[in-house]
Amino acid sequence: MGGMSEDTASVGPWAVLVFVCELAMLAGLAVAGWRIAPAGPTAWALMVALPIAVAVLWGLLLAPRSSKGLKGRAATIGKSIVFVIASVLLAVAGLWPWGLALAVVAVVALLMAERELAGPSR
Repeated sequence: MGGMSEDTASVGPWAVLVFVCELAMLAGLAVAGWRIAPAGPTAWALMVALPIAVAVLWGLLLAPRSSKGLKGRAATIGKSIVFVIASVLLAVAGLWPWGLALAVVAVVALLMAERELAGPSR
């Protein structure tokens, strides 16, 4: 009972980094929503709505265990697009270094995780 499951054992370091980037993206979207909107209720609403909307989209279409979502290369492309859009929103919010870092690290991690899942090539 205390051992790792087969699913847990197959998660590589790149997949873990992708997950960390996903969490950073959600936090970044909240900050971007707060900074982009005018102060007051609109800022609060956008701060909450942006990460929730992306989390729902991600869960339905991009999560690895989604039954109806994108798989393989299509999922990697979809996730990359979402990360880049989040990075652009961070840049618009005046946090372009964070946006740039998120885009670069996330896309590299996604590509490496996809390669890792494909196994050794000959």
